[in-house]
Amino acid sequence: MSHSTISHDGVSHHPLGAGSYYCEDNPIEYLETLTQPDRPAIKIFVGAQPNSSTHIGNIMNMCTAFALAEALTKRGNKVTVSMDLVDTAPTPEKSVVYDGVSYQRSLRLTKHSAKFEGDFLRILNRLHEVSGVDFELRKQSEIMGGPGVSNILREIIANHDKLGAILEPRYKKLGLRSACPKLGCGLADKHGITNQYREDSIIFCWPVHGSYTVSLLEETGVTALELNTPLRSLVRSLIFSRDTSVSWIQVEGRDYAGFYTEQLLWRPLTGTCMPVVFYSPLILDWSGPKFPRVFMLSRRRINLSTSKVSHTSSAMPNIKSRVEISRKYTKLSRDGSRNRRSYFETIPSSRYTRNFNHYPTLLCE
Repeated sequence: MSHSTISHDGVSHHPLGAGSYYCEDNPIEYLETLTQPDRPAIKIFVGAQPNSSTHIGNIMNMCTAFALAEALTKRGNKVTVSMDLVDTAPTPEKSVVYDGVSYQRSLRLTKHSAKFEGDFLRILNRLHEVSGVDFELRKQSEIMGGPGVSNILREIIANHDKLGAILEPRYKKLGLRSACPKLGCGLADKHGITNQYREDSIIFCWPVHGSYTVSLLEETGVTALELNTPLRSLVRSLIFSRDTSVSWIQVEGRDYAGFYTEQLLWRPLTGTCMPVVFYSPLILDWSGPKFPRVFMLSRRRINLSTSKVSHTSSAMPNIKSRVEISRKYTKLSRDGSRNRRSYFETIPSSRYTRNFNHYPTLLCE
């Protein structure tokens, strides 16, 4: 086998690009111009699925939200962090397939999310102590029971064919579901494959226990609905745009930037509203995948030299020892400015830490 060599000076270059180029000096001041002057308060949205204890991705998003809120507060704004727990996400290992259709049970139905809510609350309280920023913690029923949500859902359902094809290109259906009301069941059509839509109601079909109807004119029906991620993002952005008392800024992980947001959020929102989204740093494993995803697959370590998957109990220490978060890539300075080299960006480091405890305090230190 022949080999070729490419010489390198050993220096890694980090040129400015995209947002870091145009918002180099003060991104906080720019974000402030995007808020509505007639709305007296600012809320920073951040969300998470409470299907496990908080992982490093959750923590990074929460830290980014509080750091952003603190910087805006110092500029004289009234800012609160609003943490949404997506307890309508599927419970691990509680899904079934029936006649080719996937059905799931939500975290709130199985009470699985209750195990981990305290973990999120402890971190929120700590970030509040450090930053001085107040927060609120909401679940999906509270959000769906808010003013105007029923009207938003009816607008979406009126265009379910068009929006379904945009938001869920695999199935071309709205990811809208409701748990089967039969005692002891609670299964819901994961992708809304069998749903039937009417002007003010939805008929959900479960072949074992029959069909059931949910009215969009009744609060109990609306709060019982479960939305998949793209549909939830759409509904959330419309709710925020119609809130006359608050300017909302959404904090999301950087893995949602780019094609996902452009196609699954901006396209269906065309001509309606323009949400303000701020992306938190994405923490990567040494081999490229998102770090929390590596933890989920910790017992399936990929050997890059052989392209084979090996099962090993030592995968977690190996993963931990090969990731380093550089302080200069994650720290938001006290005056709201950012490090010159990167616009809230994290990169995998070539210098591996030997101890997972070497991580710096993230953002709000």
